[in-house]
Amino acid sequence: MRHRVRPCDPKRPIGLSTASARSERRIRAVREAQGLSQEDLGRATKLGCSRIDRVERGAQDTSLDDLLLIAHVLDVPPADLVVD
Repeated sequence: MRHRVRPCDPKRPIGLSTASARSERRIRAVREAQGLSQEDLGRATKLGCSRIDRVERGAQDTSLDDLLLIAHVLDVPPADLVVD
């Protein structure tokens, strides 16, 4: 039996899972709710504001280490960043 290959959806970046897409939205929502800018979060995590921007836009996958660091700085459980 042959498996059909579905064409890529150009609107969805390759390599990003649903959980990753959720975490991007959650990171931004929590950051904004706490009144922090991307620059503030980038400085506090030492990841830099451009990296935070790329993570929030989904242009860059978030490593587990980065996710844990961001959760620590935002003072939220890591699960809050990946579960709606």
